[in-house]
Amino acid sequence: MLQFGKDFETFRTQWVLRVCRFSVNNMSEFCSDPYASHVLRSAFQCLSGKRLPGDALRSRRFQAQQEGEKDKLMRRETEVGQEHREVLRNAAERVCEMEDKKGKGE
Repeated sequence: MLQFGKDFETFRTQWVLRVCRFSVNNMSEFCSDPYASHVLRSAFQCLSGKRLPGDALRSRRFQAQQEGEKDKLMRRETEVGQEHREVLRNAAERVCEMEDKKGKGE
């Protein structure tokens, strides 16, 4: 297994947080884009520290085509910090705001 120094770990964490904040701040645009929505899904997984099983990420059509093959992605969990939880909380608030606007016909 590769070993990285503390500086790299800090850089990686901060980079992920910046990308996640950008994604959350542009959520309304990302939700309607079929490619950018995958970025949001990945951001939510990073922020929560949970990796969904591979079959949960694939369409039913793809799953039917691959029936019988074992999924190579394993479910993993990672501990996340307070900053991650704050960005995730902000994302949840934005989703609620989007739903409120949608319900009001805006």
